[in-house]
Amino acid sequence: MNTLSGSESPNPMIDATMARFSVSHQERYYVYALAYPQDYYDKGNDLSGIVFYIGKGTDNRIDSHEIEAGNRSSICYCKKCKVIRRIWADGKQVQKYKLLEEVGEPEAFAFERRCIQDLYAGPYLINTRDNPLYYEQERKRIRERFSHPGDEDRLDQTLTSQEACKILGVEHTTLLRHVKAGRIRKYRKGIRNVVFSRVDVERLKQQLEEVHPINNDE
Repeated sequence: MNTLSGSESPNPMIDATMARFSVSHQERYYVYALAYPQDYYDKGNDLSGIVFYIGKGTDNRIDSHEIEAGNRSSICYCKKCKVIRRIWADGKQVQKYKLLEEVGEPEAFAFERRCIQDLYAGPYLINTRDNPLYYEQERKRIRERFSHPGDEDRLDQTLTSQEACKILGVEHTTLLRHVKAGRIRKYRKGIRNVVFSRVDVERLKQQLEEVHPINNDE
């Protein structure tokens, strides 16, 4: 009488079929680009076809930004939504492209980063994460806000959650909501310590201090 150990399968053919089924049904990602339409000018600059945002996702992620920009009940003032609304106001539509399809999340993440840092890098790309040019622009803008030249050394500092909350004037739970919404990024220092970049904190502080007029056309 034949017996089976705990590691053996009663039917190898079924195992092979299930393995193929599992791989084929894994969530597949794509990387996409949002670009200015043809014959689009901004302050005299021809931006026709220039990519202004790179993203990755599944399903209808590529369309979600326009849905967010057109939401009248909760108007978003991020740069991406502002660009989309300016394009609409000019009577044109955002160009959307899928640059890479049917890949796993690690491959999509790696290609998205390459697009931001290399393939589509430029002054009109508004991605904040992994965008060295945007980071330098933010450092320059924040540097101009400091009163004394010696304060520039503080730009590369990291802050604890408590320090970040004190600068922003918010509770810790509110800070975590900003993190979850993607408004600020947290980093790990060592094994347990969570820190924030002073540049990111100062940028978020300015955003929170901005006063947005109510525009009935938006």
